[in-house]
Amino acid sequence: MVCDGRQLRPMNLEELGLGYNLFNNSILADVSGFPNLKSLNIGNNQLKGSIDIKAFFCALRKLENLDIGYNEVNQLVASKGTD
Repeated sequence: MVCDGRQLRPMNLEELGLGYNLFNNSILADVSGFPNLKSLNIGNNQLKGSIDIKAFFCALRKLENLDIGYNEVNQLVASKGTD
């Protein structure tokens, strides 16, 4: 969300439902900016291919529930990090 040229992020957001849209893999970077997110529904979108799940969960450490069903994701990968 942009207001007066500044990007606003509700930092305390815990649940986000974005299912049944036309989002592609780029939405993953956007939702990674919500550090307190516990539940995320991005099912029934246009996610495709592989998803780097390690980077995703590192950004969303409090995430307990993730729905990515009914997309075209064929692989969840854990990127090699420096840890």
